[in-house]
Amino acid sequence: AERRAEKADARAEDARRTADERSRDADRKREAAERDTAAAERAAAKAKQQADDAAADGRKEASRLRAEAKRQRKALADQKAAHAVLATTCQTLEAKLAETKGRWKRLATRETALATALKTAGTPPTKESAPATPATPSS
Repeated sequence: AERRAEKADARAEDARRTADERSRDADRKREAAERDTAAAERAAAKAKQQADDAAADGRKEASRLRAEAKRQRKALADQKAAHAVLATTCQTLEAKLAETKGRWKRLATRETALATALKTAGTPPTKESAPATPATPSS
């Protein structure tokens, strides 16, 4: 009976040691899991912050690009308006040039006719009445 009691005590001691080891193993695993969880939470928070930062940067860049596009559209509209003004001015100047060329041509024709009339009348042409080639503006 004593031997049985000793064996039972030994088995009980083994069971207690085994239980203690299992308890320590469980504690180590729990602590490792807690560390892993905390690390995963930190990594997730960091990833979320990076994603938020990237999104904010993307929004800033999009806003900057929209402002640049707006500025370029305005510059293009200003250039078109300036082009229209210049085209109108150019047309006006071309019309005035054509009118001036016509006047020069009429004056030259009159001057030639006057010089011819003076020659046939027998009066030598004077410097003022001599046919002159008017300086026509070049186009």
